[in-house]
Amino acid sequence: SVAKQKRCQVLPFLLDMLVHRFPRVRRFTAEQLYMHLLEDESIVLKSADLDEAMDYLVQAPWDAEMDQESLFKMRKKTADMIGVEIKEKATKLPPKQMSALKDDFDNYASLVSEVAR
Repeated sequence: SVAKQKRCQVLPFLLDMLVHRFPRVRRFTAEQLYMHLLEDESIVLKSADLDEAMDYLVQAPWDAEMDQESLFKMRKKTADMIGVEIKEKATKLPPKQMSALKDDFDNYASLVSEVAR
């Protein structure tokens, strides 16, 4: 069924996006998940927690700067409320890759400032 397909494929993906490194992506994902649940309640097994989950999606500080552990806790709480099992996977980047990401941003920032002159 379509509801089962959404439940197995779409919801886990959206829950993964709730721990994205960019706060705007997390906020947008929470809003879209909220709208999705509002439109189609049939994809949620635990309908008793649906209202609580929807309130949490709207009220949680998804766009705040926070550490990964806090984000994972928020995602787990959301997943538990809507009855979706999430697979914990290693999403932390090794320090070498994190520094490469920072360097890319620094290079981009310097490029933008050069072009703006």
